[in-house]
Formats: sequence, structure tokens, C-alpha cells
Amino acid sequence: MFRLTLDECQAAIDRTHRAASDLAAATDFTIADRFEELAAAQPDAAFLIHQGRKISYGEADARADEFARIAWIHGVGKGDAVAIMMENRPEFLSHGWAS
Repeated sequence: MFRLTLDECQAAIDRTHRAASDLAAATDFTIADRFEELAAAQPDAAFLIHQGRKISYGEADARADEFARIAWIHGVGKGDAVAIMMENRPEFLSHGWAS
């Protein structure tokens, strides 16, 4: 059995956090930016298939834009924290991109 000491575990966590911070600082885009690029480049491609129904990148992007518009109307701005409470369903993903 392989075991790490508490100090070894903390050192591994610290290394992982530093690597993630370095990567974030070196990148000029977010995951949401990448999603927008994919939606523009291939709007008809499958973003998600749920219970036999295909949701395209274009459709998911349109849903995200609509959710963002409604949130904005209600005073939510860029960078604000937003809680989304809903059952596990496809809209959860597209609404997450909007927030």
C-alpha cells in the first residue's frame, strides 16, 4: 500500500494549485469563450444528446444567451455570482455557460 504523509499531501496540493494558477495566467480565454467559438464554428454539431434528443451547440448557445439576457434584466452583471437551482437536465449546462 502506498501512503503519503500529511506534509507530502500538502506539498502535492500546493504544486497542483501553483500549476493551475500558472496555466490560468498564461491563457487568454475562458471555457465559456471556447464554448462560444465552437458554437460559432459548428452550430449544428451535437453539444449534448439527452434521452435521444440532440441539442446542438447553436441551440445551447441561444439558450445561454437568453438566460444571460433575463439575468441582466434582473440586475445580474458580469462577474456576479449566480445560483441555479433546477433538476438534472440539459438546460443546466447551457444556463451555466450564461452565468
